[in-house]
Amino acid sequence: MPPDSGNLELGPCNIYLEEQAVDQNVGYLGNVTLNLGSEASPLTGAQKGTSPLDKILTGGSVRLTVEFKEMTLQNFARAYPHAGLTADAGRVDFTNRVGLSLRSLAKKLTLKKIVGGVESALVKDHLIIPEASPVEGELSVSFTPTDQRVLSATFEAWPDDTTGRWGYFGDELAS
Repeated sequence: MPPDSGNLELGPCNIYLEEQAVDQNVGYLGNVTLNLGSEASPLTGAQKGTSPLDKILTGGSVRLTVEFKEMTLQNFARAYPHAGLTADAGRVDFTNRVGLSLRSLAKKLTLKKIVGGVESALVKDHLIIPEASPVEGELSVSFTPTDQRVLSATFEAWPDDTTGRWGYFGDELAS
C-alpha cells in the first residue's frame, strides 16, 4: 500500500469525563498525550546465554496525560486522587486517602479530535476509555508572574474484567 498523506495528523482534542451519567467537557487543555505501554518477559536457553529467544507479553498499560488549562475546583478533583469535591461543588478538599482503590474513582473518558477547528463527529476520531482514573504522581502548579498555570494529570485505563480491553478508537460494534 503506498503512503497516504490523508493519514497525517496534527491537532488538539477535547476531553470528556462522564459525571452523573453525562459526558462533561473538562474545558481548555494544553498538551494531551496518549501512552500505550507493554511489558514482556524474555524466554532464554542456557545455550544462548542471556540473549532472549522470544518474549511473552506479561502486561501493559494505557495512560493519558492531560494538561488542564482551566484551574477550576472540578478539575483539581478530577486530576488528583487525594482530592474530593464537596456536594455543593463549592470546595475541593485534599485529604489523605490511604487505602483508596484508584479504580474506584474510574469514569468513562472520551477524547475527541478537533479537525479544522471543529470537534470531529467521526467515531474513528474518538478514543473511548470506559474506565479511567487519575493515578499516583505529583501535581505541580506554578504561581509565577509570567507563566500560565497548568494542572497536569495522568489517567490510567483499567481493563474490562471480561474482555481485557482498555479502550478503543472507532466503531465499538465493528467485528
